[in-house]
Amino acid sequence: MDFVQYAITTQRLLAGLEAPNVRQLQFFIAEEGITAADYVVISVVGDTWTLEECGDRDPSGARVGALLQALLAREPAARRPTIHARFPRGFLPPQVSVVSERSSTDSVEVHTLSRLFIRPLLAEDVLLWHDDLR
Repeated sequence: MDFVQYAITTQRLLAGLEAPNVRQLQFFIAEEGITAADYVVISVVGDTWTLEECGDRDPSGARVGALLQALLAREPAARRPTIHARFPRGFLPPQVSVVSERSSTDSVEVHTLSRLFIRPLLAEDVLLWHDDLR
């Protein structure tokens, strides 16, 4: 819950600093019973959606994909938005098709504070969320 509140708060602040009606922030949480099953935080600028954050109890991301499908189905006659997203390695909802992809231009350097690490860190040892770069 704290992570979702953080994601919503940071993106609302960004939307609030823009000129009026330039950026919208939308967030949706799907529940199963009384437990949150998945969530999405989306920034909307014109016809472009940016999936800022998402989470799913299912490791395949199927619930996030279903939630995105439901959001698109709300207005079936409307023009389909372009959706930008960054997913962690191995997380791609089955309902999502990647139209194009490019390598990130962000670079991160990691230095250890002590000599406790015997082996160098591998890419799989490091997890970076793009919000950490702001």
